[in-house]
Amino acid sequence: MQKITALILLVVLVAVACAEADATSTTLGPGNGDTPPVTDDPTGPVFVDETDLLVAESFPMQLFLEVRGNLPTPCHEAKWEVEETAQGRFEVSLSSVTSGEDCVQVLEPIELNIRLGTSEGGPIEVLVNGEVVASTDL
Repeated sequence: MQKITALILLVVLVAVACAEADATSTTLGPGNGDTPPVTDDPTGPVFVDETDLLVAESFPMQLFLEVRGNLPTPCHEAKWEVEETAQGRFEVSLSSVTSGEDCVQVLEPIELNIRLGTSEGGPIEVLVNGEVVASTDL
């Protein structure tokens, strides 16, 4: 009797294990649950902690922006573009780029010295990614 019960139980377990999956079942994958979505975009942010406007004493005065912060990973590299949109107004677009290789997920401290351009004096305003980080009158 016990052998028959064990045999029936074994047949039921095999039948359940081999049954076709339910059409409403969900599986975790990119963008679902704990897995981050996979993107082809190699750009990322630069987390800015502190900025300083440096002025070299020459004529015309040379302006530099010192930026301290973090990159998303050690595999990212900082990139920037500087545009003088008006007299004395400098807009810096700061971001990071990676090769897309697997990398340890820890912040990487950075210190950048970005050449803004020259000025003969007057009001100076510096924006990084649309946010005013320095404003002075030379």
